[in-house]
Amino acid sequence: MTGFSFGVGLLDFILGFMVVECVVLALLFRAGHIAISPLRCLRTILPGFLLVLGFRLTHTGDIAWLAVLCLAGAGLAHGWDLSRQFRAR
Repeated sequence: MTGFSFGVGLLDFILGFMVVECVVLALLFRAGHIAISPLRCLRTILPGFLLVLGFRLTHTGDIAWLAVLCLAGAGLAHGWDLSRQFRAR
């Protein structure tokens, strides 16, 4: 049975796209075109970014502890986002 594997280039592209997305959304907010604040955008995107970064780090092989920190950070960021969403209601 063969495993499913993403190429490192694809993971780098996804990470880069997420950074560009945050920058574009922040610029659109600053220009008054959207109502989503940059902090809210960061809260929403950060857990996924850290998950992809942790997955990317597992492909290097020699920095496993950093991948574990990214995954733990993703969980904490997700909890932060959920707590803010429930507090807003």
